[in-house]
Amino acid sequence: MKQVSFADVLKAPALKEEQLEVKEWGGFIVIREMTAEARDAYEHSLFSQNDSGDFEKNLSNARAKLIAACVVGPDGKRMFDNEQKIAALGNQPISTINPIFDKCQEINSMGAEEIEEIAGN
Repeated sequence: MKQVSFADVLKAPALKEEQLEVKEWGGFIVIREMTAEARDAYEHSLFSQNDSGDFEKNLSNARAKLIAACVVGPDGKRMFDNEQKIAALGNQPISTINPIFDKCQEINSMGAEEIEEIAGN
């Protein structure tokens, strides 16, 4: 086995993608695996800084934030790419959102224990 070079790292396989039918929306969406940077940004979004400068967990719209980090449109770019779109996504019925959230967790190897660990910090 050879030692990996930086060039080898750049040849890494593309991010995984899966289609998920969302009958309520009349078709399917594409859920893409997050990069390490996107995963860190998502986890960071689950915390907010209070007036004294300390960080506190903030699970407000956590499902929508994860979905926004994973769902891409036909152009390959994030479909929910700003706070207004994420807020609109968060106002969708939980019966629509939960299967999408579950698939986002699955494609990103995020188990329930991991979500609880993030929320518990």
